[in-house]
Amino acid sequence: MKKFLLLPVLMCLPALLRAQAPAAQQPGGSLAAAPAREEYNDLARMSAETYMNLHLPPLYELLENARAQSPQVNQFASKKEQEEREIKTLRRSWLKNIKLNAQYSYGSTDVNSLMYYDKNLPVVQNVTGTTQAWWTVGAGISLPLDEIFNRHNRIKQQRKRLESIEYEMNSWYDEICLKIIEAYTSAVENLSLLETSARSMVAAKAQYVAAEADFVNGKIDAQTLSRQKSIESSTIREYEQTRSQLNKALLQLEVLSKTPIISKPNPTKQTARP
Repeated sequence: MKKFLLLPVLMCLPALLRAQAPAAQQPGGSLAAAPAREEYNDLARMSAETYMNLHLPPLYELLENARAQSPQVNQFASKKEQEEREIKTLRRSWLKNIKLNAQYSYGSTDVNSLMYYDKNLPVVQNVTGTTQAWWTVGAGISLPLDEIFNRHNRIKQQRKRLESIEYEMNSWYDEICLKIIEAYTSAVENLSLLETSARSMVAAKAQYVAAEADFVNGKIDAQTLSRQKSIESSTIREYEQTRSQLNKALLQLEVLSKTPIISKPNPTKQTARP
């Protein structure tokens, strides 16, 4: 008789899987209806069927996006550009040892002279002036031996700093790749486990419904009903733990690779903005 009671429930298994998303509580205490576009953004309302239909991007795409879109890459590129410009400055530093100067002047020169002819005559003042232009051009060269002999070492040291930035960037990228690979394998594993956990949970719920009916009809005792309830609670807990680990892995992939996977923007909300 129990098999016949379980048969209609198991036939509705896909519909039950879609109904496993947690429902939001309205202020009045009634359950709110699930949104029409549950694949967008709301992890709390994603059903088991939505997870099963989720397709992860290829691993190489996530790794390339992490290199192309991460702000750390721009930071390393900026440091690299600064060091390259510093090398150019060092190569041109010899120019400061050559100094050029030029001067130009234009003006008039006045000469005042007093002429005395006789004591009975007044003094005669004579002013003569000429207009002249002066210009000078010169150059100076200094030879600082310290800079001359250490110039090659300074350029070499600057190149080593540039190589250090390259090594630092490669080390960062390797670390990001390891984190992405770890999160990716965890997501793939939990996607596989989620389907099994969801089916076990639905089956346990169906068995508990049948056990309740048998208990009402007096076919089983309270201990058997309690044991069946414990099995149902265990499967629900296992499903939620698997779903939590899957969400964690998916969100880590999004943050590390800068690639939207489950946190896609809702187009209906975007178009509603003025």
